[in-house]
Amino acid sequence: MDEKTRSRINELTNERKNKARELEYIDKGIYLCDEFSKIKARMITDNINKNFKTIKFALFKEQVNGGFKEICEPLIKNKAGQWVEYKSANTASQVNANLEIIDVLSNFYNLKLPVIVDRAESISNIEKISSQQINLIVSAEDKEFRIEQE
Repeated sequence: MDEKTRSRINELTNERKNKARELEYIDKGIYLCDEFSKIKARMITDNINKNFKTIKFALFKEQVNGGFKEICEPLIKNKAGQWVEYKSANTASQVNANLEIIDVLSNFYNLKLPVIVDRAESISNIEKISSQQINLIVSAEDKEFRIEQE
């Protein structure tokens, strides 16, 4: 090999090493960005969920590629103590979760409006909230509209 070829080989070898260092630096930056995103997502979720007693929200879903998809799914504990999606919970759990969400948001915004609970007859234990609550109940023995006040 002549001197020109050796010089070019050394030049390309050094360039390859420099590019490898640059790539390593960029990969480290990407890793740190991913870690930041995961921690930020966890902190946002924890900050929201600390306001609720009986439900929690899944705000982000980790994807196969490691990224996050923004979602907002309420989760409710079932009788076995497992967190299930809102749509999988029974009617009573859904209504009580709705009431808790309304109550937390009402307190946060300092806005108290009456809340109407439809199909209240299908729930044995309706959670009380800080706003006025109007429970609509269908009763077979009542032939006329009736109002009861607590």
